[in-house]
Amino acid sequence: MSKETTADHVPWNDVHMAELISKENEFPFNLKEVEILSFSGIDHDDHPDYCDAFIEEALYKGKEMTEGQLEILQDVYDEFVYDKLMEYIF
Repeated sequence: MSKETTADHVPWNDVHMAELISKENEFPFNLKEVEILSFSGIDHDDHPDYCDAFIEEALYKGKEMTEGQLEILQDVYDEFVYDKLMEYIF
């Protein structure tokens, strides 16, 4: 994504997501340090959107990401996640 997002400035109106971001100690994520290991919810009948697909497991700087971090990754960096999903599927 082209715009930077910080815990102090969230470009969406979602209190839950803002709370998640404030609890995570490293945000924004350095996407070069993210390794997505697996996805779930892949429905090929939903191609090309795959709107039900989600990250099941990922590492950040070699450590397993928390559910909160995964949620932030999927919601804030959706273009990155979609590209990784396409790589994972194909």
